Amino acid sequence: MAEAKFVGGAFKLNIFPGGPLLGFISSSANLRARVARMPFGDQAIFIRKSYFDEIGGYKEPCLFEDLELMKRIRKLGGRITILGDPVATSSRRWQKEGVLYATLRNGVIRTLYRLGVTAETLEKYYAHT
Repeated sequence: MAEAKFVGGAFKLNIFPGGPLLGFISSSANLRARVARMPFGDQAIFIRKSYFDEIGGYKEPCLFEDLELMKRIRKLGGRITILGDPVATSSRRWQKEGVLYATLRNGVIRTLYRLGVTAETLEKYYAHT
């Protein structure tokens, strides 16, 4: 955050303990975050408090607060950085639900949300554990 041009950022994702499929998911998420500048919450997003307050903080609903925040930052022209240092995210949920199922479900839910389905509607398909 020493560089004033950035309003915030996130870390490189490392799903732990991993394996080949979770390693692929981590790599894909890291590529998406770097190219699109759209990290998700499991990448430990950080933002300057002054900027966070300026853009109105987190908005409801809670299911996609990270996605909504990143969309607003992008729309308002804020720049974020993706650090090369990894943050460890637990693989527990992927392991419990099944890696393929959890990944596909999350992708479908994000796509439906981007297409205009409300978070409240989608939340019932995303089991909180």
